[in-house]
Amino acid sequence: MTSARRLLTSLIVASCAAIAACGDPFGPGPSELEINRAKWREHGYRDYSVTMGQFCFCVDVGPFVVTVLGDSVVGAVHVSDGAPARGGTSLPTVNKLFDFIQKAIDDHAATIRVTYDAELGFPRTIVYDFATNLADEEVTYTLDSLKPLPNNLRSR
Repeated sequence: MTSARRLLTSLIVASCAAIAACGDPFGPGPSELEINRAKWREHGYRDYSVTMGQFCFCVDVGPFVVTVLGDSVVGAVHVSDGAPARGGTSLPTVNKLFDFIQKAIDDHAATIRVTYDAELGFPRTIVYDFATNLADEEVTYTLDSLKPLPNNLRSR
């Protein structure tokens, strides 16, 4: 091999090593949260019902059937007997849950585990614990049976 060829080979190998050391030259891809939030937005649901469990040191844990109109919770009733949930309108919408997940990530929560619906992208399960040395701030949300509301019930 000629010295010019050796030099060129060395330069190529060194360049490849330098690029590899720098990581992905195109930057990181979208996060799982971003991908699923985009799926959710793509479907455009602002009016829907969803069965939600909220397991925490709370007054009322559910599960509830939550009704959302115009991306605001307008009602929540217990699945078991249809009784109104105490504080039901303070339950989070899907968009609020996406914000909750992002805040947990930004705040470096001790635990934030999320599973997403493969088709619609909404969070099906969120397990959250801000700090392992704090008591009673943990919460788990479960979402199931999400359905768009019929046109005659949608917000105007």
